[in-house]
Amino acid sequence: MPLHDWSSLGNWAFHDFHLAWVAELQKTLNGGSLPAGFYAMAEHHVDSRLTASASPKGKRRTIAIRHVSGHRIVALIEIVSPANKDRKAHVTTFVNKMVAALQLGIHVLLIDLFPPGKHDTDGMHGAVWNRFEPDEDNTLPDDRPFAIASYAASNPAKAYVSFAALGAALPAAPLFLTPERFVSLELEPGYTEAYHGMPEFWRNVIEKKPA
Repeated sequence: MPLHDWSSLGNWAFHDFHLAWVAELQKTLNGGSLPAGFYAMAEHHVDSRLTASASPKGKRRTIAIRHVSGHRIVALIEIVSPANKDRKAHVTTFVNKMVAALQLGIHVLLIDLFPPGKHDTDGMHGAVWNRFEPDEDNTLPDDRPFAIASYAASNPAKAYVSFAALGAALPAAPLFLTPERFVSLELEPGYTEAYHGMPEFWRNVIEKKPA
């Protein structure tokens, strides 16, 4: 399925798709994509210390990958929402969470399906990676302005970035479980299932079909 222009929706409408995609990714991960001993859960982390809580209604969810030995978090999957980008303080809060995770040894897969804005001029990956490599050029390609960044929480941290374009399929992305070990996560099937589950009204808005 081609990548859609999600900037035409408000935050609350994208939130519905976000929750559905999280559920589909969790299903994929727990259905055999993760090796033995690892599992995925949809969680809400209340602060940059990554304290987990039951996700209250209306809160954005993160996918946490845990290992059965102590049930510790080894990785996070973060899907950027419009609210993460709508003001400078929200960008800073999001970036702080990503940086805190990597500093704690937690690997991160960041998926940003929104074009850069005035508060994240190089996209959310650029905002995150600027904390680690401030002199690196993180300019997004004009024809592929959406970044999917896989971070390995090694010392130093490493970033593996692929780019997506409107109308093109989402690429698979590495999800690190250790600094040397990763699984290749297919993003496209879950995206498609989540999209098909959206109300027809909002799919028509995204596809610019007449009401």
